[in-house]
Formats: sequence, structure tokens, C-alpha cells
Amino acid sequence: MIKSIVLAVSLALVPLVSSAASVGPVFKVNTAGEKSGVLTISNDGPDRSYQITVDELTVEGGVSRRGPSEKIRFAPSIVTVKKGATQSIRYIKSDQVGREEFFRVSVAELPTPGEVGLIKLVKQDLAWIWRSPSAKATLTGRWIGGRFEVTNTGDASARLVSPSSGSATRSGLLGYVLPGETRSFALPDFPHGVVSVEVNGQRQDIK
Repeated sequence: MIKSIVLAVSLALVPLVSSAASVGPVFKVNTAGEKSGVLTISNDGPDRSYQITVDELTVEGGVSRRGPSEKIRFAPSIVTVKKGATQSIRYIKSDQVGREEFFRVSVAELPTPGEVGLIKLVKQDLAWIWRSPSAKATLTGRWIGGRFEVTNTGDASARLVSPSSGSATRSGLLGYVLPGETRSFALPDFPHGVVSVEVNGQRQDIK
């Protein structure tokens, strides 16, 4: 009991070290011809190093899976940004192979040697998509228990924002549904009927 109290007091006295960095673009839709660009990191906290990694999302059996990808290469992939500075990191994208490609670009803070205290390291996940301008999401939905299940039979990922139904609303990003994927979302207090949601910038009813 005494050891637990001492540990709690000790932790309370340890300073919490955190950073204040912003990364962008957080969300970006590209065409097949866009094969290069920049990722920007702005650091308002102490000097910090960041590691950039890339995963690609693919769909198998209606379920999205995430795995490492080398289709986007950053130079460099580890960068140190000074306090108050903004740095742009260039990337090159390999040729697109017909279908839409959905990537998660992760920017992770790295620990600084010799840093003391409880260090809060932040990892930010960006959503970058390459697809044809003519690609479209085609969605159907149904209620299963307390969750709303959405299936996308189109050829473009659906970015779902601010769902509503009757007097029930939820602001902000709900999530993504990739082509061929079925995904369910918890929408407590929503009536089990048609759900209106912003899909890739356009509001529509899903039923």
C-alpha cells in the first residue's frame, strides 16, 4: 500500500514533456499524374526528430488491411525540426496501377537522447489517396444491432463526415470506407433509419 502511494506521488512530480507539432496535408486526393509533392512539419515545441513511414490499405473479403508500402518514398524519411521552424520533406510516388490507391502516411515523434520526465510522443496518421477524377463511391447501409453498416461497391473510397438522422447528429470525421469494403460504425442515440452523411464533400442519404 505504502509503495503504491510513493509511486503515485513520484509520478505526479515527474514533469510531462510534450510537443506541439502540426503536419500536413492531413487529407489529400491526388490524380494518377501527381507523382511528387511535399509533406510539411511545423514545430512549435522543443527541437524534435520525426520518422515518416507509409502503409497502404487494401481490401480482402470486404475487410480493409494495412501493410507497409514503398510506393511513396520520402527524402529524408527521418528529419529533425528545430523549435519554431517549418520543414518541407519531398516525396516521390510510383506509377499508379489502375485502381484507387489509399495510403496512411505516419509521422511519429522520436525520443530525444537525454530527455527526462514522462515523454508524450505523438504519432499522426495522414490519409492520402490516388485515384481517377471519374471514380465514385457507391454506398448502401443497414442497421445491425446498434451499429450502422456501410458497404461501398464503387471504385472510390468514401470519406464520411458529420452523420445525422432525425434530431441525432455527430460532427466531424466518421471514417473511410474503401472500394469493396464493408464497415460498421457505432452511432448511439441515432434512430435506426436512413442516415444522412457528407460523402466526399457531398451530403447524401445512405439506406
